[in-house]
Amino acid sequence: MHNLFVYGTLKRGQVNHFFLAGLPNKFAKAPHIVLHHGKSYPFARRGKGVTYGEVYRVSNRLLSKIDQLERHPDLFYRELTNVILLPQRITVSAWIYLHRHAHHHPKILKGYWQKSVFF
Repeated sequence: MHNLFVYGTLKRGQVNHFFLAGLPNKFAKAPHIVLHHGKSYPFARRGKGVTYGEVYRVSNRLLSKIDQLERHPDLFYRELTNVILLPQRITVSAWIYLHRHAHHHPKILKGYWQKSVFF
């Protein structure tokens, strides 16, 4: 089993959450990870800042499916990083999907992405 930190469309309430639906999760923050706005989903990269998201325990099989979704390693690449589970403030190692060219997009200063739906 693996810890997976998600910050975008895989989070609860987002379009790709069905991959993780029903799995227990913890709210967490990833220090030294910066979020950037994409057209319909965020990009993350290493840098000065913090990103908030959720941590899930996933199997090898599920991680492989999510690799395909994220187009690993071509669009996003998967890397281990330390994240802090909240509110317990426990540090764990988790996989995160990073983007090589995220710096070309505007930063999300609060470190939290939420896709809004407007009617």
